[in-house]
Amino acid sequence: MSLIVRAMADSDWSSLAQIFEQPVFRWWTLRMPYQSVNDIKKLVEGRSASGLSLVAERDGIVVGCAMLYRFQGRRQHVADFWMGVADGHHRQGIGDELLKELSATACRWIM
Repeated sequence: MSLIVRAMADSDWSSLAQIFEQPVFRWWTLRMPYQSVNDIKKLVEGRSASGLSLVAERDGIVVGCAMLYRFQGRRQHVADFWMGVADGHHRQGIGDELLKELSATACRWIM
């Protein structure tokens, strides 16, 4: 059961939509429930040009996701990030690995 952290791919959209709809993930986002795959795709794609979008995969299943993006213009010194782990996969180090990769990449490439 090895964990792989990799860039988001087009094939991940349905998995991401499932994670976004899970009760614990949804609770912390302040977003309305029942978002379509296209809504999730627009949310992520709209910010990915100036950032980094990752997923955590275990045994071929997407179990976590994270995104870091930098603001533009006068706020280019500011970045925002979000991260979520699928219900049932908490407390297994998935969030730690996603956060480590976001932090390392931000220090080396983005900031």
